[in-house]
Amino acid sequence: MSSLQRGVRDATGAPLQLACKLGDHKMFQHIMRRHSAVVWKWGPITQYQIDLEGIDSSGTGGNDVMELIGRLDARKETQEMLLDSFIQGFIHKIFQQKWNRFGRKLHNLLMLSSALFILALATMALWLKEDPDGACEARWLQITTLLAMLPILEEDTRSVVLYYKRLSTYDPQRWLHLTQWANSNLLFSKVLGMALAAVACIALLSGFQPHAYIDELPSGGLVAFGEVSLVGTDVDQVFPLWAVLALSLLIFVQAFFGALLAPFQRLGVFLHTSFKMMAKDISIFLALFAMFFFNYGFAMYICYPRAGQRGLPYVPHFNYFLGAVTEMAELAVTGDPIKLYLDQPSPETTAMWIEMCLFMLLYVIYTLFTLVLLLNLLIAMMGTTFVEVQGEAIREWRVLYARNILRLEMLAETLSKPPFSLWSTRGGEELNGRYYVFSRTQDDIDPNASTASEMLFDVGADDEASLIDDVADLREHAAINIQKLYRGRKGRMTVSGRGSVSNMARAGGGGGSGYKTFGNFLGRGKTGRTGANTLGGGENSVKSSSRQSRAQESSNANADLAA
Repeated sequence: MSSLQRGVRDATGAPLQLACKLGDHKMFQHIMRRHSAVVWKWGPITQYQIDLEGIDSSGTGGNDVMELIGRLDARKETQEMLLDSFIQGFIHKIFQQKWNRFGRKLHNLLMLSSALFILALATMALWLKEDPDGACEARWLQITTLLAMLPILEEDTRSVVLYYKRLSTYDPQRWLHLTQWANSNLLFSKVLGMALAAVACIALLSGFQPHAYIDELPSGGLVAFGEVSLVGTDVDQVFPLWAVLALSLLIFVQAFFGALLAPFQRLGVFLHTSFKMMAKDISIFLALFAMFFFNYGFAMYICYPRAGQRGLPYVPHFNYFLGAVTEMAELAVTGDPIKLYLDQPSPETTAMWIEMCLFMLLYVIYTLFTLVLLLNLLIAMMGTTFVEVQGEAIREWRVLYARNILRLEMLAETLSKPPFSLWSTRGGEELNGRYYVFSRTQDDIDPNASTASEMLFDVGADDEASLIDDVADLREHAAINIQKLYRGRKGRMTVSGRGSVSNMARAGGGGGSGYKTFGNFLGRGKTGRTGANTLGGGENSVKSSSRQSRAQESSNANADLAA
């Protein structure tokens, strides 16, 4: 493509991309209608041909429509261009086409590499749990787990580098954008999970050992908790491997399933809804619960008439602090009531009676707040969030789906070029070196119907006329401004000619070039001769020229308005 063709293409695509960035659906459809072509029409059926230059994210330009929709700072109106209600889901269908061409294959390869790492890590953890001696001696298992991380790290690092190169060097917040992009693709979770697994493997290779209870009794049972023996003889060589391995599996497996289910709409929507509820509703519930738990729990523990080593039989678990915390938490979460023994002997003093009555009152209020109020509030909030998220779930899932395809596209571009050429990352169909999408629509042939049932660019007639009127108003306003400027300059030159014709002649320089310049300013074709006659003819010639200029001005203004 030549520089001239590229400049024309960029100039053509810029309004379309601007309309996409602003989320202006009507303007976007208006521009798309102007840039599409009708291949054929047969009755109510129309076949459109849409050029993907400026739309396809794999094109030769930057900031294409598909890239703008997948940006983290894209407007809600821009993201809604992925819905079926906008040009029949035209843009989302291009993403689906890319998924079918290369996305599914590359996605399966990435998930396979992650599954192999999870298999190696889970095998090492289970082996350590069942046979610590054998697992510590099998050094090949730790080395295999470390090697299984390398393909995942390589692809994640390559995607980060490619995305960083696509960011503008003049963007002062590109590191922030890079961090947000990595977080949205679960890269931080994956790296953290692999880092914890690497720590566990290196600890085992360095001679550290897990804390294990493996001494067997003659009957085949295990020793009691107090009779603990360690694998090895040096207590300093014991490492908290169980905690490290558990966190590694928890974090990485959660990120794995998030990436695995992302391309599938039904599962992806429910997974996204679950995370929304945890982030929005559960957090609010826990904050309110912590407030009531601390306030009433601490008051009940202090109010219970027990001091020092002397315990009371009425509520045994409140005789020590940890037991009181456990009872309060079980009551709030599971609804298990506090164990009360009111059939014991009555309190010895009036003060104990007052304290026990206040304790019971606080217990009833705490139960009402936690079991009745907070739990029902949580259920109502989760129901409201589910309805709200379901209303926006399709759009939010399609945005995540688009971002996933854009990331896979960056990784797949290397394999789409020679000498590999495994697949094509372009959307649409190739025709004479360009890529197009062919879309077929069917109009409603019901004579009683007021509108077409299926149109590709469904900009209404009123909206279309409004857009055209806006463009016409801009052109008319520009023509009027040019006409006023032209009259002002010509009037000043005419007044100067009435006062001193000789000064005008001197301003012309006495040569053909000066006459030609003045003649061009008056808007005439043959400038040199007309300009000389005008300047040599004195005041009458200037007046005659002024009348001719006004006639010519009116003709030119009409021609400009017509254009």
